[in-house]
Amino acid sequence: DLGIVTLAQVFELVYYSNPELLFIIEIKDEGERGEKAAEIFYQTLLSYPNYLDNVVASSFNKEVEDYFKENYPDIYRGASVASTASFVATQYLKVNLFDFNDFSCLQLPLEMYGVDLTGNTIIKRAHRRGIAVQYWTINDADEMRMLIKKGVDAIMTDDPLLLIEVLKEYK
Repeated sequence: DLGIVTLAQVFELVYYSNPELLFIIEIKDEGERGEKAAEIFYQTLLSYPNYLDNVVASSFNKEVEDYFKENYPDIYRGASVASTASFVATQYLKVNLFDFNDFSCLQLPLEMYGVDLTGNTIIKRAHRRGIAVQYWTINDADEMRMLIKKGVDAIMTDDPLLLIEVLKEYK
């Protein structure tokens, strides 16, 4: 009896009872389908105006990230893979001056192409620029603890009960 729910159905379910809830909505499609998904997403979001500051629109695809930036500048955006790579590369090459990205958050794996992406300098630099740092997909308690100690802003997991248990250790 499982079905696919719409974003509007999700918002309707939690909008009035949980106005502080935060969302990351990721557009998986690229090209015209990605742009159409972005339009539907944004129009749906306008029906729930209090959530405009509670939602990050994200996509691995640079075209979709740019589409959000050009057409919906009032929404928080996550970095695409290309923007993330640019941010990380300028950090490691110590040429931060040449990074002109203006996204709201980095959504990172623990490593990419053999490069550790959990370094304190990446997290601190992002925070200095007002960029939230979020890691995915973390399903190991020790990795969760390590990221919490480093001050990350979000941990995405397939095991939310494990994350809840780890978070209880810090209260």
